[in-house]
Amino acid sequence: MGLPKSVFEITEHSRDVIKNRGFDYEGHIFERTMSKFLFAEEKRAGILAKMEAVVFELIERVKLIKNHFNYSVPKNYRNKN
Repeated sequence: MGLPKSVFEITEHSRDVIKNRGFDYEGHIFERTMSKFLFAEEKRAGILAKMEAVVFELIERVKLIKNHFNYSVPKNYRNKN
C-alpha cells in the first residue's frame, strides 16, 4: 500500500541530506499506543498489523495536504514534517 516511488523521484533525491525529520513511527503506532496484551495473540497481532499500515498511510496522506497548496514543492514530496 502507499504511494509508489517513482524511479525519477528516487534518482533526483538520492543525495538529499535532510536532518531533523522527526521520529519514524512506521510500524510503531499501535505498539506505542495500545496495551501489550492485545498483541499477545498471534491472530489479533496480524490483524492489528494490517490496520496499522492503513492508519500510517492515512497519516502520511494528511501530511500531503500541505504540499497541495505549496507551489514550491512537488505534490508527492514526503520529506517534510
